[in-house]
Amino acid sequence: MVHVAALVMGQPRHHASITRTSGKAAERFRRDRRVVPVWKKLLDVLYPPRCAACGIPEETLLCGRCQALVERIGPPFCLRCGLPFDPEAKGGELCADCRGARQPFQMARAFGRHDGVLREALHSFKYDRIRALGPVLGELLLECFEDSGEKSAPAGGREGNLRGLESRRLPPEKLRATGFDVICPVPLHPVRLRERGFNQAEVLARAVSSGVGIGVVEGLERLRLTKPQTGLDPRARMENVRGAFAAHAEKVAGKRILLIDDVWTTGATLVECAKVLMRAKARQVSILTLTRAAGQTAAAAM
Repeated sequence: MVHVAALVMGQPRHHASITRTSGKAAERFRRDRRVVPVWKKLLDVLYPPRCAACGIPEETLLCGRCQALVERIGPPFCLRCGLPFDPEAKGGELCADCRGARQPFQMARAFGRHDGVLREALHSFKYDRIRALGPVLGELLLECFEDSGEKSAPAGGREGNLRGLESRRLPPEKLRATGFDVICPVPLHPVRLRERGFNQAEVLARAVSSGVGIGVVEGLERLRLTKPQTGLDPRARMENVRGAFAAHAEKVAGKRILLIDDVWTTGATLVECAKVLMRAKARQVSILTLTRAAGQTAAAAM
């Protein structure tokens, strides 16, 4: 059981952050640090803050030891749906399912595997309702984007720099922010939203938006309350979400959309959302999730 007493009454801790190897998140924390009220210092004494993944006393919501255990997803993987490949296997750039079926999305990527530390942290975020974990996990999603600050600026000033970045070939695990017009989180039904108090996909989407400068739109609406997907097989998941979403065409038509959710399990929910967005005349849809369950292909959701 994860210890969450440090977040009394659901109040986020202002000093919650992560310490990445790059130190960028920690540096932002130091710049934005606020004065901690006396009552919060007292709570820290009575209920020492703990890592949301392993539960050890720790000043950050995700300790350095747990961060080191995060299983990132990197090449080789399917360039369409992001399914990790066996490193020893030989084959093309697409998995068998993506070669054999037309997907409603341009590409799908995930930061890491839905296992171990990331799974525990995500469960604490969603089910223990530790909303303060949202920006921490959002920092991880931002690592999926090209960091233009690490590139040397070509001649021609800012305009030349942008042209240089656009023409540069990205590693397959990286996204380019200029490739999207808007960010769209997967919506919760109002009943689920009242139960949880927040939409985890929207919290992650706004963290990404703040980092890359792309606006968030509520381009999708959940029309009916579906059964929880947990425990359903891939076909049942697909039937469960069929017809469950509608798109606001005035917000998504002609747009290159980055669809964000917390986890790709079988892909049923994300594929259904992508279909609905494309029917509403979106220009294209790409998918980004924090985690991905092993071995789950897009075809399972088709």
